[in-house]
Formats: sequence, structure tokens, C-alpha cells
Amino acid sequence: MPRYSNLTKLTRVNGHMIPAKSTHYAMGAKHGVYFKWRGQWNFTAVSNFYMRVPGDDPQSVVENSIGDNKIEVMK
Repeated sequence: MPRYSNLTKLTRVNGHMIPAKSTHYAMGAKHGVYFKWRGQWNFTAVSNFYMRVPGDDPQSVVENSIGDNKIEVMK
């Protein structure tokens, strides 16, 4: 699992730190946050660590993993 660079500015979303330049985010159905950063969907549940969402269609993986939660646009 990669770590955020010390140069990456982070913002807090529902208790989780994600890059401030993320364009979208969604709370996981059970834990963690999915966020779209640099055109890729990623997931974080542990402070300062993230992983890229795998698969040929990461958007579908995220939609299937967030339960009733919605994908929100970052402001």
C-alpha cells in the first residue's frame, strides 16, 4: 500500500484524510473512504495509506462497495 507524499495536501472527509485535489469521494458500506484522485479511484481506511481500486471497471467496483451511500463531488 502506498503512502501519501509529505508534499501532498490532505483534507479530512468523515474522519479520513484524503488528498485535497480529489474530485469525488464516497463512504464505504462498512468502513473507509473511496476517492477519485489523479483520474483513478482509490480507497483508504488506515491513516496515511491508500490503495488503487482494482479491476477493469473501478467505477463499478466503487458503486458496488458503497452500499446506500452516494458518490459526492468534492467542493
